[in-house]
Amino acid sequence: MMNSLLSKSKIDVPDMLLKGTVMVLVTFIAGFLFGKSSMMIAFVILLGANTFEKQNLRVQTVRKIARLILIDTLIVCLAFLASRNRWWGIPINMATLFVITYYFVSPYDQMAYKTFIMLYVFSQYNTIELSALPSRLLLVVFVLVVMLGTTLIKQNKNKALLDPNIGKAWEVINEQLKCILEGHYDEALSSTCNKYMNEVAHSIYLTGYRRYLTTYVGKIQFQFYMNISYFNVLLVQLSCEYQRGRFDKKALQELIGITEVIDSYFKRQITRTKVIRILWRFLEEHSVANGFEEEIVDMIYGIYSNFVELNILDYKTRDKLYYNWQRSNLEHVQMSIKTICNPKSISFNFAMRMSFILSVSLSLADLLGFYKIIWAVIPIISITAPYYEDTIRKKKDRIKSNVLAATIVGIVINVIGTWWINLVLLIGGYYLIYAFNDYYRISFFLTIVSMSLSAFSSGVNVLVFYRIIYVIIGATVAELSARLVPYKIEDGIKELIKEIDKLNAVLEQQGIASLEGKENKHYIRDTIIHSAVLCQKLSMKNESYKDPKVATIINVNTEFAIRLGHKLLRNT
Repeated sequence: MMNSLLSKSKIDVPDMLLKGTVMVLVTFIAGFLFGKSSMMIAFVILLGANTFEKQNLRVQTVRKIARLILIDTLIVCLAFLASRNRWWGIPINMATLFVITYYFVSPYDQMAYKTFIMLYVFSQYNTIELSALPSRLLLVVFVLVVMLGTTLIKQNKNKALLDPNIGKAWEVINEQLKCILEGHYDEALSSTCNKYMNEVAHSIYLTGYRRYLTTYVGKIQFQFYMNISYFNVLLVQLSCEYQRGRFDKKALQELIGITEVIDSYFKRQITRTKVIRILWRFLEEHSVANGFEEEIVDMIYGIYSNFVELNILDYKTRDKLYYNWQRSNLEHVQMSIKTICNPKSISFNFAMRMSFILSVSLSLADLLGFYKIIWAVIPIISITAPYYEDTIRKKKDRIKSNVLAATIVGIVINVIGTWWINLVLLIGGYYLIYAFNDYYRISFFLTIVSMSLSAFSSGVNVLVFYRIIYVIIGATVAELSARLVPYKIEDGIKELIKEIDKLNAVLEQQGIASLEGKENKHYIRDTIIHSAVLCQKLSMKNESYKDPKVATIINVNTEFAIRLGHKLLRNT
Protein backbone atom coordinates (compact mmCIF):
# COMPACT_ATOMS: atom_id res chain seq x y z
CA MET A 1 0.00 0.00 0.00
CA MET A 2 2.81 2.38 0.92
CA ASN A 3 4.61 1.64 -2.37
CA SER A 4 1.38 2.37 -4.23
CA LEU A 5 0.99 5.74 -2.53
CA LEU A 6 4.61 6.67 -3.23
CA SER A 7 4.19 5.66 -6.86
CA LYS A 8 1.08 7.80 -7.28
CA SER A 9 2.71 10.79 -5.60
CA LYS A 10 5.83 10.34 -7.80
CA ILE A 11 8.15 10.79 -4.80
CA ASP A 12 11.74 9.76 -5.46
CA VAL A 13 12.37 8.25 -2.02
CA PRO A 14 16.12 7.45 -2.42
CA ASP A 15 16.76 10.98 -3.71
CA MET A 16 14.71 12.50 -0.89
CA LEU A 17 16.54 10.46 1.75
CA LEU A 18 19.97 11.31 0.35
CA LYS A 19 19.35 15.05 0.05
CA GLY A 20 17.46 15.25 3.34
CA THR A 21 20.22 13.43 5.21
CA VAL A 22 22.92 15.66 3.74
CA MET A 23 20.81 18.73 4.57
CA VAL A 24 20.31 17.66 8.20
CA LEU A 25 23.94 16.65 8.81
CA VAL A 26 25.51 19.68 7.13
CA THR A 27 23.15 22.17 8.80
CA PHE A 28 23.79 20.79 12.29
CA ILE A 29 27.54 20.44 11.71
CA ALA A 30 27.60 24.04 10.46
CA GLY A 31 25.74 25.12 13.60
CA PHE A 32 28.25 23.25 15.77
CA LEU A 33 31.34 24.58 13.96
CA PHE A 34 30.26 28.11 13.09
CA GLY A 35 27.50 28.90 15.60
CA LYS A 36 23.68 28.62 15.61
CA SER A 37 23.29 31.79 13.55
CA SER A 38 25.06 30.01 10.68
CA MET A 39 22.46 27.24 10.40
CA MET A 40 20.00 29.24 8.32
CA ILE A 41 22.74 30.51 6.01
CA ALA A 42 23.97 26.93 5.56
CA PHE A 43 20.40 25.92 4.78
CA VAL A 44 20.11 28.62 2.09
CA ILE A 45 23.45 27.63 0.51
CA LEU A 46 22.35 23.98 0.40
CA LEU A 47 19.13 24.89 -1.36
CA GLY A 48 21.13 26.92 -3.87
CA ALA A 49 23.58 24.09 -4.53
CA ASN A 50 20.66 21.76 -5.25
CA THR A 51 19.43 24.00 -8.09
CA PHE A 52 22.61 23.08 -9.96
CA GLU A 53 22.29 19.32 -9.62
CA LYS A 54 21.33 19.08 -13.31
CA GLN A 55 24.76 20.41 -14.19
CA ASN A 56 27.10 17.61 -15.24
CA LEU A 57 29.79 17.93 -12.58
CA ARG A 58 31.77 15.12 -14.20
CA VAL A 59 32.80 17.63 -16.87
CA GLN A 60 35.39 20.23 -15.72
CA THR A 61 34.61 19.28 -12.10
CA VAL A 62 37.12 21.49 -10.32
CA ARG A 63 36.34 24.57 -12.42
CA LYS A 64 32.59 24.28 -11.97
CA ILE A 65 32.81 23.81 -8.20
CA ALA A 66 35.39 26.59 -7.90
CA ARG A 67 33.15 28.91 -9.95
CA LEU A 68 30.16 28.34 -7.68
CA ILE A 69 32.32 28.83 -4.57
CA LEU A 70 33.66 32.07 -6.04
CA ILE A 71 30.15 33.35 -6.80
CA ASP A 72 28.84 32.56 -3.32
CA THR A 73 31.86 34.02 -1.51
CA LEU A 74 31.61 37.19 -3.61
CA ILE A 75 27.90 37.48 -2.74
CA VAL A 76 28.68 37.11 0.98
CA CYS A 77 31.41 39.78 0.76
CA LEU A 78 29.12 42.23 -1.04
CA ALA A 79 26.37 41.58 1.53
CA PHE A 80 28.90 42.31 4.29
CA LEU A 81 29.90 45.61 2.66
CA ALA A 82 26.27 46.64 2.24
CA SER A 83 25.55 45.88 5.91
CA ARG A 84 28.35 48.18 7.16
CA ASN A 85 26.55 51.40 6.28
CA ARG A 86 22.85 52.06 5.66
CA TRP A 87 23.45 54.65 2.94
CA TRP A 88 26.24 53.16 0.87
CA GLY A 89 24.39 49.86 1.22
CA ILE A 90 21.63 51.18 -1.08
CA PRO A 91 23.73 51.46 -4.30
CA ILE A 92 25.53 48.20 -3.43
CA ASN A 93 22.18 46.47 -3.03
CA MET A 94 20.81 47.92 -6.26
CA ALA A 95 23.84 46.91 -8.33
CA THR A 96 24.36 43.48 -6.76
CA LEU A 97 20.71 42.43 -6.91
CA PHE A 98 20.40 43.59 -10.53
CA VAL A 99 23.48 41.62 -11.60
CA ILE A 100 22.41 38.47 -9.71
CA THR A 101 18.90 38.55 -11.16
CA TYR A 102 19.95 39.43 -14.69
CA TYR A 103 22.90 37.05 -14.86
CA PHE A 104 21.01 34.02 -13.54
CA VAL A 105 17.72 34.57 -15.39
CA SER A 106 17.88 33.15 -18.90
CA PRO A 107 15.40 31.73 -21.38
CA TYR A 108 16.61 28.30 -20.22
CA ASP A 109 16.52 28.68 -16.42
CA GLN A 110 14.46 31.33 -14.66
CA MET A 111 14.76 30.05 -11.10
CA ALA A 112 18.49 29.84 -10.23
CA TYR A 113 18.72 33.51 -9.20
CA LYS A 114 16.44 33.04 -6.16
CA THR A 115 18.90 31.03 -4.08
CA PHE A 116 21.71 33.54 -4.70
CA ILE A 117 19.47 36.42 -3.71
CA MET A 118 18.40 34.50 -0.60
CA LEU A 119 22.06 34.06 0.34
CA TYR A 120 22.71 37.77 -0.19
CA VAL A 121 19.71 38.82 1.90
CA PHE A 122 20.36 36.40 4.78
CA SER A 123 24.07 37.26 4.86
CA GLN A 124 23.23 40.96 5.06
CA TYR A 125 20.48 40.48 7.65
CA ASN A 126 22.73 38.36 9.93
CA THR A 127 25.27 41.12 10.41
CA ILE A 128 28.80 40.28 11.54
CA GLU A 129 32.01 42.13 12.33
CA LEU A 130 34.99 42.11 9.98
CA SER A 131 36.78 39.62 12.24
CA ALA A 132 33.94 37.10 11.67
CA LEU A 133 33.97 37.41 7.86
CA PRO A 134 36.65 34.71 7.29
CA SER A 135 34.57 32.28 9.37
CA ARG A 136 31.49 32.98 7.25
CA LEU A 137 33.43 32.51 4.03
CA LEU A 138 34.77 29.22 5.38
CA LEU A 139 31.16 28.22 6.07
CA VAL A 140 30.30 28.85 2.42
CA VAL A 141 33.21 26.74 1.21
CA PHE A 142 32.44 23.92 3.67
CA VAL A 143 28.76 23.65 2.74
CA LEU A 144 29.32 23.86 -1.03
CA VAL A 145 32.14 21.31 -1.06
CA VAL A 146 30.05 18.80 0.91
CA MET A 147 26.87 19.33 -1.15
CA LEU A 148 28.53 19.39 -4.56
CA GLY A 149 30.76 16.49 -3.57
CA THR A 150 27.65 14.46 -2.72
CA THR A 151 26.10 15.39 -6.08
CA LEU A 152 29.30 14.35 -7.88
CA ILE A 153 29.35 10.96 -6.12
CA LYS A 154 25.71 10.41 -7.05
CA GLN A 155 26.41 11.29 -10.71
CA ASN A 156 29.43 8.96 -10.82
CA LYS A 157 27.33 6.08 -9.48
CA ASN A 158 24.85 6.60 -12.29
CA LYS A 159 26.09 4.24 -15.00
CA ALA A 160 23.30 5.06 -17.45
CA LEU A 161 24.79 6.41 -20.66
CA LEU A 162 21.64 7.95 -22.14
CA ASP A 163 19.11 10.47 -20.90
CA PRO A 164 16.00 8.51 -19.77
CA ASN A 165 13.86 10.82 -21.92
CA ILE A 166 15.30 9.11 -25.01
CA GLY A 167 13.68 5.87 -23.90
CA LYS A 168 10.41 7.64 -23.11
CA ALA A 169 10.36 9.26 -26.55
CA TRP A 170 11.01 5.92 -28.24
CA GLU A 171 8.13 4.35 -26.33
CA VAL A 172 5.88 7.09 -27.75
CA ILE A 173 7.21 6.36 -31.26
CA ASN A 174 6.26 2.71 -30.75
CA GLU A 175 2.75 3.68 -29.60
CA GLN A 176 2.33 5.97 -32.61
CA LEU A 177 3.20 3.18 -35.03
CA LYS A 178 0.56 0.96 -33.44
CA CYS A 179 -1.97 3.78 -33.84
CA ILE A 180 -1.04 4.06 -37.53
CA LEU A 181 -1.53 0.30 -37.87
CA GLU A 182 -5.04 0.77 -36.47
CA GLY A 183 -5.75 3.46 -39.07
CA HIS A 184 -5.21 6.78 -37.27
CA TYR A 185 -2.41 9.22 -36.40
CA ASP A 186 -2.32 10.75 -32.90
CA GLU A 187 -1.12 14.40 -32.84
CA ALA A 188 -0.90 14.32 -29.05
CA LEU A 189 1.67 11.50 -29.18
CA SER A 190 3.76 13.50 -31.64
CA SER A 191 3.73 16.52 -29.29
CA THR A 192 4.65 14.27 -26.35
CA CYS A 193 7.61 12.89 -28.28
CA ASN A 194 8.75 16.44 -29.08
CA LYS A 195 8.48 17.31 -25.40
CA TYR A 196 10.73 14.42 -24.35
CA MET A 197 13.26 15.16 -27.08
CA ASN A 198 13.41 18.84 -26.10
CA GLU A 199 14.30 17.66 -22.59
CA VAL A 200 17.12 15.65 -24.15
CA ALA A 201 18.28 18.78 -26.01
CA HIS A 202 18.37 20.65 -22.70
CA SER A 203 20.51 17.94 -21.09
CA ILE A 204 22.91 18.12 -24.07
CA TYR A 205 23.02 21.92 -23.72
CA LEU A 206 24.08 21.54 -20.07
CA THR A 207 27.06 19.32 -21.00
CA GLY A 208 28.67 22.09 -23.03
CA TYR A 209 31.61 24.01 -21.66
CA ARG A 210 32.96 27.30 -22.97
CA ARG A 211 33.54 26.92 -26.72
CA TYR A 212 32.80 23.18 -26.85
CA LEU A 213 29.26 22.01 -27.55
CA THR A 214 29.15 18.77 -25.62
CA THR A 215 30.91 15.61 -24.40
CA TYR A 216 31.48 12.24 -26.08
CA VAL A 217 28.24 10.83 -24.67
CA GLY A 218 26.52 14.15 -25.44
CA LYS A 219 27.55 13.70 -29.09
CA ILE A 220 25.82 10.31 -29.21
CA GLN A 221 22.77 11.71 -27.44
CA PHE A 222 22.57 14.50 -30.00
CA GLN A 223 22.61 11.93 -32.80
CA PHE A 224 19.85 9.97 -31.05
CA TYR A 225 17.97 13.25 -30.66
CA MET A 226 18.19 14.02 -34.38
CA ASN A 227 17.28 10.50 -35.53
CA ILE A 228 14.35 9.97 -33.15
CA SER A 229 13.00 13.48 -33.75
CA TYR A 230 13.28 12.93 -37.51
CA PHE A 231 11.51 9.57 -37.17
CA ASN A 232 8.71 11.35 -35.30
CA VAL A 233 8.42 13.81 -38.19
CA LEU A 234 8.38 10.99 -40.75
CA LEU A 235 5.49 9.22 -39.01
CA VAL A 236 2.99 11.77 -40.39
CA GLN A 237 4.02 10.85 -43.92
CA LEU A 238 4.15 7.15 -43.01
CA SER A 239 0.53 7.34 -41.84
CA CYS A 240 -0.53 8.90 -45.16
CA GLU A 241 1.45 6.37 -47.17
CA TYR A 242 -0.09 3.50 -45.22
CA GLN A 243 -3.65 4.77 -45.63
CA ARG A 244 -3.09 5.14 -49.38
CA GLY A 245 -1.74 1.59 -49.63
CA ARG A 246 1.78 2.68 -50.60
CA PHE A 247 3.28 1.22 -47.43
CA ASP A 248 1.90 -2.28 -46.88
CA LYS A 249 0.73 -3.78 -43.61
CA LYS A 250 3.45 -6.42 -43.47
CA ALA A 251 6.19 -3.79 -43.76
CA LEU A 252 4.56 -1.72 -41.00
CA GLN A 253 4.27 -4.73 -38.70
CA GLU A 254 7.93 -5.54 -39.36
CA LEU A 255 8.85 -1.94 -38.50
CA ILE A 256 6.84 -2.17 -35.26
CA GLY A 257 8.77 -5.33 -34.43
CA ILE A 258 12.03 -3.37 -34.73
CA THR A 259 10.77 -0.44 -32.62
CA GLU A 260 9.59 -2.90 -29.94
CA VAL A 261 13.06 -4.45 -29.81
CA ILE A 262 14.59 -1.02 -29.24
CA ASP A 263 11.87 -0.21 -26.71
CA SER A 264 12.79 -3.42 -24.84
CA TYR A 265 16.38 -2.21 -24.63
CA PHE A 266 15.35 1.12 -23.09
CA LYS A 267 13.27 -0.87 -20.58
CA ARG A 268 16.38 -2.93 -19.76
CA GLN A 269 14.83 -6.18 -21.00
CA ILE A 270 17.52 -6.99 -23.58
CA THR A 271 21.18 -6.12 -24.09
CA ARG A 272 22.61 -3.50 -26.38
CA THR A 273 24.55 -6.17 -28.27
CA LYS A 274 21.33 -8.01 -29.10
CA VAL A 275 19.72 -4.78 -30.36
CA ILE A 276 22.70 -4.16 -32.65
CA ARG A 277 22.51 -7.71 -34.01
CA ILE A 278 18.75 -7.49 -34.73
CA LEU A 279 19.05 -4.06 -36.35
CA TRP A 280 21.89 -5.25 -38.58
CA ARG A 281 19.83 -8.25 -39.70
CA PHE A 282 16.95 -5.90 -40.55
CA LEU A 283 19.26 -3.64 -42.58
CA GLU A 284 20.69 -6.59 -44.48
CA GLU A 285 17.18 -7.78 -45.38
CA HIS A 286 16.25 -4.28 -46.59
CA SER A 287 19.49 -3.39 -48.37
CA VAL A 288 17.48 -2.75 -51.53
CA ALA A 289 14.71 -0.22 -50.79
CA ASN A 290 13.06 2.45 -52.87
CA GLY A 291 11.13 5.67 -52.28
CA PHE A 292 9.76 6.33 -48.83
CA GLU A 293 10.81 2.88 -47.57
CA GLU A 294 14.41 3.83 -48.31
CA GLU A 295 14.06 6.89 -46.06
CA ILE A 296 12.76 4.69 -43.23
CA VAL A 297 15.66 2.25 -43.70
CA ASP A 298 18.16 5.14 -43.65
CA MET A 299 16.66 6.34 -40.37
CA ILE A 300 16.96 2.82 -38.87
CA TYR A 301 20.57 2.74 -40.05
CA GLY A 302 21.15 6.01 -38.18
CA ILE A 303 19.75 4.47 -34.98
CA TYR A 304 21.89 1.37 -35.56
CA SER A 305 25.01 3.54 -35.90
CA ASN A 306 24.14 5.33 -32.66
CA PHE A 307 23.93 2.03 -30.79
CA VAL A 308 27.22 0.83 -32.28
CA GLU A 309 28.98 4.04 -31.21
CA LEU A 310 27.37 3.79 -27.78
CA ASN A 311 28.55 0.20 -27.44
CA ILE A 312 32.22 1.07 -27.92
CA LEU A 313 32.09 4.15 -25.70
CA ASP A 314 34.29 3.84 -22.63
CA TYR A 315 32.87 4.98 -19.27
CA LYS A 316 36.10 6.90 -18.66
CA THR A 317 35.68 8.75 -21.94
CA ARG A 318 31.95 9.49 -21.85
CA ASP A 319 32.19 12.77 -19.92
CA LYS A 320 35.26 14.17 -21.64
CA LEU A 321 34.65 17.15 -23.89
CA TYR A 322 34.25 16.31 -27.57
CA TYR A 323 36.61 18.86 -29.09
CA ASN A 324 35.51 18.26 -32.70
CA TRP A 325 32.15 19.93 -32.03
CA GLN A 326 32.33 23.58 -31.07
CA ARG A 327 29.77 26.11 -29.96
CA SER A 328 28.80 29.03 -32.14
CA ASN A 329 28.64 32.66 -31.04
CA LEU A 330 24.85 32.54 -30.52
CA GLU A 331 25.04 33.15 -26.77
CA HIS A 332 27.60 35.93 -27.21
CA VAL A 333 25.22 37.69 -29.58
CA GLN A 334 22.37 37.28 -27.07
CA MET A 335 24.53 38.77 -24.30
CA SER A 336 25.65 41.83 -26.28
CA ILE A 337 25.53 45.26 -24.65
CA LYS A 338 22.61 46.28 -26.85
CA THR A 339 20.59 43.25 -25.67
CA ILE A 340 21.53 43.66 -22.01
CA CYS A 341 20.51 47.32 -21.94
CA ASN A 342 17.23 46.79 -23.77
CA PRO A 343 14.57 48.02 -21.27
CA LYS A 344 11.86 46.16 -23.19
CA SER A 345 13.43 42.75 -22.62
CA ILE A 346 12.01 40.54 -19.88
CA SER A 347 15.44 39.99 -18.32
CA PHE A 348 16.22 43.71 -17.99
CA ASN A 349 12.66 44.53 -16.89
CA PHE A 350 12.61 41.85 -14.20
CA ALA A 351 16.13 42.49 -12.93
CA MET A 352 15.38 46.20 -12.49
CA ARG A 353 12.11 45.42 -10.69
CA MET A 354 13.76 42.92 -8.32
CA SER A 355 16.72 45.15 -7.52
CA PHE A 356 14.52 48.18 -6.79
CA ILE A 357 11.87 46.45 -4.68
CA LEU A 358 14.39 44.43 -2.65
CA SER A 359 16.74 47.38 -2.12
CA VAL A 360 13.85 49.47 -0.77
CA SER A 361 12.66 46.55 1.38
CA LEU A 362 16.12 45.89 2.85
CA SER A 363 16.63 49.61 3.60
CA LEU A 364 13.24 49.84 5.33
CA ALA A 365 13.92 46.64 7.26
CA ASP A 366 17.23 48.06 8.48
CA LEU A 367 15.67 51.43 9.32
CA LEU A 368 12.71 49.99 11.22
CA GLY A 369 14.61 47.12 12.84
CA PHE A 370 11.46 45.17 13.71
CA TYR A 371 11.75 41.66 15.13
CA LYS A 372 12.08 38.99 12.38
CA ILE A 373 11.36 41.57 9.69
CA ILE A 374 13.39 39.42 7.32
CA TRP A 375 10.24 37.26 7.13
CA ALA A 376 8.58 40.08 5.17
CA VAL A 377 11.46 40.22 2.66
CA ILE A 378 11.61 36.47 1.97
CA PRO A 379 8.07 36.27 0.47
CA ILE A 380 8.96 39.14 -1.88
CA ILE A 381 11.92 37.12 -3.20
CA SER A 382 9.93 33.90 -3.39
CA ILE A 383 6.71 35.26 -4.90
CA THR A 384 8.02 37.84 -7.37
CA ALA A 385 8.32 36.14 -10.76
CA PRO A 386 9.17 37.42 -14.25
CA TYR A 387 5.52 37.10 -15.29
CA TYR A 388 2.52 38.78 -13.68
CA GLU A 389 0.30 35.66 -13.67
CA ASP A 390 2.99 33.58 -11.93
CA THR A 391 3.40 36.24 -9.24
CA ILE A 392 -0.34 36.29 -8.47
CA ARG A 393 -0.53 32.49 -8.37
CA LYS A 394 2.49 32.25 -6.08
CA LYS A 395 1.08 34.95 -3.79
CA LYS A 396 -1.99 32.84 -3.09
CA ASP A 397 0.01 29.65 -2.59
CA ARG A 398 2.55 31.39 -0.36
CA ILE A 399 -0.02 32.89 2.01
CA LYS A 400 -2.03 29.66 2.29
CA SER A 401 1.01 27.42 2.81
CA ASN A 402 2.72 29.76 5.31
CA VAL A 403 -0.38 30.38 7.40
CA LEU A 404 -1.16 26.65 7.52
CA ALA A 405 2.44 25.65 8.35
CA ALA A 406 2.83 28.35 11.03
CA THR A 407 -0.47 27.34 12.62
CA ILE A 408 0.45 23.63 12.66
CA VAL A 409 3.87 24.32 14.20
CA GLY A 410 2.27 26.58 16.81
CA ILE A 411 -0.38 24.01 17.78
CA VAL A 412 2.03 21.03 17.88
CA ILE A 413 4.66 22.82 20.00
CA ASN A 414 2.03 24.26 22.36
CA VAL A 415 0.33 20.88 22.85
CA ILE A 416 3.45 18.74 23.27
CA GLY A 417 5.73 21.47 24.60
CA THR A 418 9.10 19.65 24.56
CA TRP A 419 12.34 20.52 22.79
CA TRP A 420 12.48 17.28 20.85
CA ILE A 421 9.25 18.04 18.97
CA ASN A 422 11.07 21.06 17.45
CA LEU A 423 13.77 18.66 16.33
CA VAL A 424 11.26 16.23 14.82
CA LEU A 425 9.52 19.02 12.89
CA LEU A 426 12.84 20.42 11.72
CA ILE A 427 14.26 17.12 10.47
CA GLY A 428 10.94 16.06 8.94
CA GLY A 429 10.74 19.38 7.11
CA TYR A 430 14.29 18.99 5.76
CA TYR A 431 13.41 15.64 4.18
CA LEU A 432 9.98 16.58 2.85
CA ILE A 433 11.29 19.68 1.05
CA TYR A 434 12.76 17.24 -1.46
CA ALA A 435 9.68 15.05 -1.72
CA PHE A 436 7.66 17.44 -3.89
CA ASN A 437 8.14 19.77 -6.84
CA ASP A 438 5.12 22.09 -6.56
CA TYR A 439 5.55 25.55 -5.06
CA TYR A 440 2.75 25.20 -2.47
CA ARG A 441 4.15 22.14 -0.69
CA ILE A 442 7.78 23.25 -0.91
CA SER A 443 6.79 26.60 0.63
CA PHE A 444 4.82 24.73 3.33
CA PHE A 445 7.78 22.59 4.44
CA LEU A 446 10.26 25.47 4.16
CA THR A 447 8.08 27.39 6.60
CA ILE A 448 8.07 24.44 9.00
CA VAL A 449 11.88 24.33 8.87
CA SER A 450 12.20 28.09 9.42
CA MET A 451 9.66 28.13 12.28
CA SER A 452 11.23 25.09 13.97
CA LEU A 453 14.71 26.59 13.83
CA SER A 454 13.52 29.89 15.29
CA ALA A 455 11.46 28.13 17.98
CA PHE A 456 14.66 26.88 19.64
CA SER A 457 15.44 30.43 20.78
CA SER A 458 12.05 32.23 20.75
CA GLY A 459 8.47 31.72 21.96
CA VAL A 460 6.45 29.93 19.31
CA ASN A 461 3.28 32.03 19.77
CA VAL A 462 5.16 35.23 18.96
CA LEU A 463 6.73 33.51 15.95
CA VAL A 464 3.35 32.42 14.59
CA PHE A 465 1.97 35.95 14.89
CA TYR A 466 4.94 37.57 13.13
CA ARG A 467 5.14 34.90 10.44
CA ILE A 468 1.51 35.38 9.40
CA ILE A 469 1.68 39.18 9.48
CA TYR A 470 4.95 39.36 7.59
CA VAL A 471 3.97 36.89 4.87
CA ILE A 472 0.84 38.92 4.15
CA ILE A 473 2.89 42.14 3.99
CA GLY A 474 5.55 40.60 1.75
CA ALA A 475 2.98 39.00 -0.56
CA THR A 476 1.11 42.30 -0.88
CA VAL A 477 4.31 44.18 -1.77
CA ALA A 478 5.17 41.52 -4.40
CA GLU A 479 1.71 41.82 -5.96
CA LEU A 480 1.83 45.63 -6.03
CA SER A 481 5.21 45.58 -7.78
CA ALA A 482 3.84 43.16 -10.37
CA ARG A 483 0.79 45.38 -10.97
CA LEU A 484 2.91 48.52 -11.34
CA VAL A 485 5.16 46.93 -13.97
CA PRO A 486 3.09 44.07 -15.41
CA TYR A 487 4.92 41.70 -17.72
CA LYS A 488 2.42 39.02 -18.68
CA ILE A 489 3.00 35.46 -19.85
CA GLU A 490 1.63 36.50 -23.24
CA ASP A 491 4.48 39.02 -23.54
CA GLY A 492 7.02 36.36 -22.60
CA ILE A 493 5.57 33.93 -25.12
CA LYS A 494 5.81 36.54 -27.88
CA GLU A 495 9.44 37.22 -26.94
CA LEU A 496 10.29 33.51 -27.02
CA ILE A 497 8.62 33.10 -30.42
CA LYS A 498 10.71 36.00 -31.78
CA GLU A 499 13.88 34.29 -30.53
CA ILE A 500 12.85 31.00 -32.15
CA ASP A 501 12.14 32.82 -35.42
CA LYS A 502 15.65 34.30 -35.32
CA LEU A 503 17.10 30.80 -34.94
CA ASN A 504 14.98 29.58 -37.86
CA ALA A 505 16.47 32.40 -39.94
CA VAL A 506 19.96 31.21 -38.96
CA LEU A 507 19.12 27.68 -40.16
CA GLU A 508 17.74 29.08 -43.42
CA GLN A 509 20.98 31.00 -43.98
CA GLN A 510 22.96 27.81 -43.36
CA GLY A 511 20.70 26.00 -45.82
CA ILE A 512 21.45 28.60 -48.50
CA ALA A 513 25.17 28.43 -47.69
CA SER A 514 25.06 24.62 -48.08
CA LEU A 515 24.21 25.05 -51.77
CA GLU A 516 27.78 26.29 -52.20
CA GLY A 517 29.22 23.90 -49.62
CA LYS A 518 29.85 26.73 -47.15
CA GLU A 519 27.54 25.68 -44.31
CA ASN A 520 28.91 25.74 -40.74
CA LYS A 521 28.13 22.40 -39.03
CA HIS A 522 28.97 23.81 -35.60
CA TYR A 523 26.50 26.65 -36.09
CA ILE A 524 23.80 24.24 -37.28
CA ARG A 525 24.09 21.92 -34.28
CA ASP A 526 24.17 24.78 -31.79
CA THR A 527 21.17 26.45 -33.43
CA ILE A 528 19.14 23.22 -33.31
CA ILE A 529 19.93 22.78 -29.59
CA HIS A 530 19.00 26.39 -28.76
CA SER A 531 15.79 26.13 -30.78
CA ALA A 532 14.78 22.92 -28.98
CA VAL A 533 15.45 24.38 -25.53
CA LEU A 534 13.48 27.55 -26.35
CA CYS A 535 10.60 25.40 -27.60
CA GLN A 536 10.77 23.50 -24.32
CA LYS A 537 10.43 26.73 -22.33
CA LEU A 538 7.68 27.97 -24.63
CA SER A 539 5.79 24.74 -23.99
CA MET A 540 6.16 25.20 -20.22
CA LYS A 541 4.80 28.75 -20.44
CA ASN A 542 1.88 27.57 -22.54
CA GLU A 543 0.88 25.08 -19.82
CA SER A 544 -0.67 27.98 -17.92
CA TYR A 545 -1.48 30.16 -20.97
CA LYS A 546 -3.17 27.24 -22.80
CA ASP A 547 -3.24 28.66 -26.32
CA PRO A 548 -3.57 25.92 -28.99
CA LYS A 549 -1.95 28.27 -31.51
CA VAL A 550 1.23 28.30 -29.41
CA ALA A 551 1.24 24.49 -29.34
CA THR A 552 0.97 24.52 -33.13
CA ILE A 553 3.86 27.01 -33.39
CA ILE A 554 6.01 24.71 -31.24
CA ASN A 555 5.28 21.67 -33.40
CA VAL A 556 5.80 23.56 -36.68
CA ASN A 557 9.10 25.07 -35.53
CA THR A 558 10.32 21.72 -34.22
CA GLU A 559 9.51 20.03 -37.53
CA PHE A 560 11.23 22.81 -39.50
CA ALA A 561 14.42 22.66 -37.40
CA ILE A 562 14.56 18.85 -37.48
CA ARG A 563 13.84 18.46 -41.20
CA LEU A 564 16.34 21.09 -42.31
CA GLY A 565 18.88 20.23 -39.63
CA HIS A 566 18.72 16.51 -40.48
CA LYS A 567 19.34 17.27 -44.16
CA LEU A 568 22.25 19.61 -43.44
CA LEU A 569 23.91 17.24 -40.93
CA ARG A 570 23.12 13.97 -42.72
CA ASN A 571 26.71 13.11 -43.55
CA THR A 572 28.20 13.98 -40.13
